[in-house]
Amino acid sequence: MCSEVCSEETDEMEATRQQRCERRIGYVFKNKELLREALTHASSAEHRLASNERLEFLGDAILGAVVCELLFLRYPDYLEGDLTKIKSAVVSRETCSRISRELGLIDFLIVGKGMSVHRPVPNSVLSDMFESLIAAIYLDGGIEPARVFLERWVGPEIEKVIS
Repeated sequence: MCSEVCSEETDEMEATRQQRCERRIGYVFKNKELLREALTHASSAEHRLASNERLEFLGDAILGAVVCELLFLRYPDYLEGDLTKIKSAVVSRETCSRISRELGLIDFLIVGKGMSVHRPVPNSVLSDMFESLIAAIYLDGGIEPARVFLERWVGPEIEKVIS
């Protein structure tokens, strides 16, 4: 009896947690499992394929492509080398982890034994989480919602580097 009731309560808490995350990032998922996967660190996953690692791989590529496109279109007078330097700063682990912190994504990170969200979480984990979220948005809604999300959160980072 308790396992069924406890499971229902856990499911409700998870749904509420996901809704809070969606409000924070400004995107509502059609496929809630994509969001869950994006928030799941390997330490919590039943197996590594159930973690955010594969999404992080895709998100890294989408982040790079969208930032390159933004730079290319916004700065037509910049040379390739200048664009490359700006892109490198904007898509860096440091920048992605900082955006994760600004978004408060740590509140939604799903971790397992041996890792705690109460001690400093490594920048690599926060950066990977941001990139996996980009991929989840892309897979759920396509490139346009991913681009809107990135313009909102990465656009100001481009301006900081340019200034």
